Amino acid sequence: YEVELINMRSYGDKPASFTNKVRGGFLPALELDGAMYTESLDIMAMLDDAFVGGDGHRELLPPRESPEFARARQLLQLERQLFRAWCDYVFRGGFGSKRNFESTMGAVDRALGEQPGPWFSDFSDGPSLVDLQFVSHVERIAASVPYWRGDVVRGSGKYPNVDAWFEAFERRPS
Repeated sequence: YEVELINMRSYGDKPASFTNKVRGGFLPALELDGAMYTESLDIMAMLDDAFVGGDGHRELLPPRESPEFARARQLLQLERQLFRAWCDYVFRGGFGSKRNFESTMGAVDRALGEQPGPWFSDFSDGPSLVDLQFVSHVERIAASVPYWRGDVVRGSGKYPNVDAWFEAFERRPS
């Protein structure tokens, strides 16, 4: 494989060689066998399908026809809801946006609390694709909300399952 670093919009223009391949310049982007993939979840699911089994790779998603997969899809919709609530709260502000953000964070915390371990799913030993999708945004949330809005997310006691989830990630060797 070959990795090509591309600027995010806030860090400068993307090269024409990239925007000619990827309409709109979306990131991340992965090209495989001439096809472009620009949705994070599609890329992660494709990689999960390609590398499951052998060589010590474990599944990151439950079997596609299982109840666990249906739950994973619901959780991924919750992640999108959290992302929208966070953007609205941090970048637009207002009391209603704070209430919506806190309500959605509460739903995330409750979803984590529904499982016996720290992860969103108990179908495998460790984080699932759902956890990996959430972590990139929740880490930004934990850093940006205190900075922009003065509210503490991590370690505040409001979201104990999210705190345990962060700690579980930090205990992992990679």
